[in-house]
Amino acid sequence: MQNGIRNKGKNTVETIIVSILVIIFFVSTVLMYYSMLFYEKRDNIIKDGRIAAQVAAEKFEQYMNLNSNFIGFTALALDDMIEAGRSDQEIQDFMEAQSMGVKNVTMKNTTGLYGYIRGKFYSGTDWVAPDGYDATERPWYKNHIKNNGLISVLEPYQDMQTGEIQLAIGKMLSDGESVVSVDMSIINAQEMTKNAVENGNIDIEMVLTGTGYVVTHSDENEVGKNYTEETGTLGVAIYDTITDSVQDYYELEYGDRRYIIYVAQLADSWRCVSVIDTTSIYRQLQIMFALTIVVVLVMVVIIVFIMRTAGKRGIMVERALDENEAKNKFLDEKAEVLRKTARGLSDNEKEDIRELGEKLKELSEEMQILSGMGDDRSEKGRGRFYSL
Repeated sequence: MQNGIRNKGKNTVETIIVSILVIIFFVSTVLMYYSMLFYEKRDNIIKDGRIAAQVAAEKFEQYMNLNSNFIGFTALALDDMIEAGRSDQEIQDFMEAQSMGVKNVTMKNTTGLYGYIRGKFYSGTDWVAPDGYDATERPWYKNHIKNNGLISVLEPYQDMQTGEIQLAIGKMLSDGESVVSVDMSIINAQEMTKNAVENGNIDIEMVLTGTGYVVTHSDENEVGKNYTEETGTLGVAIYDTITDSVQDYYELEYGDRRYIIYVAQLADSWRCVSVIDTTSIYRQLQIMFALTIVVVLVMVVIIVFIMRTAGKRGIMVERALDENEAKNKFLDEKAEVLRKTARGLSDNEKEDIRELGEKLKELSEEMQILSGMGDDRSEKGRGRFYSL
């Protein structure tokens, strides 16, 4: 009986262990599958987004380089004219000719060349500066002088001639005092930014200066803002994220949205920033993961139910065997008593006992049939009894 109890406990422990192992196996499989699917999808997003961001950055950089090259060639020509002692009128005629050329070839929305050369302001479009206008106090002059002969693109500023926000590309000349510059309207750059969103796998496109000024943005309402002067906006969160470290892409959670940010470095610490909203993509993966977990849990419940049912049947079998063994033991004891008694009986009395044994045998078989169980232990007990 004690063996039966031990076996029951052993079966229960085995059932629990197997159930736990099955649950661990299925959960591990699901987590592994989801992890592989998540990172594969994430890598595909990063790859596609990086390509789209690089294309957008290259287009903007080509546009800027084209105008930078124009300023470079113009500056070399002016250096030669200054060294050769050309007259003010010759310089003015050159500025007008170059302004006409740049309008026809690269920048239709430009105001043309202008500069401060040999102590005098020149305009390639014959713009007459208002009274009190001091070119040396204007941002374009100060910043180009500060860059010490390097071609530079200044942060957008309001042009005195048109009142529009312009980008000034210019260079200090070799005499260390003269400057030539050209204004580039952000209209073309803004159009390129909007096209990057419309034609690519990008949700937000922008160009930022090193100080956080928004030069162009796919949302025109953001143009002209400075993200270092704002708080609590997506633009600020993006700027802070890309400023904290130097890498080509970043991941950002803002509110209930998730983003991947790509950064391409431009000249003068400017950056072309491309942003992809991955919320809906990852949400699909999360829904798939939740459904998979539900399916696994249902499977685990079914498996546990089957194991518990099998365990209960095993316990019932064990109980039946224990009861059968107890009955056999009882029969063995009675048979032994009868043997001892039979040694002093007559033949007729022995015959009566044999008949009683036959009846007990039939009764035992009926008991076996009713219980549906039989093993070597019951056969052994009956054999000993009927060998009388």
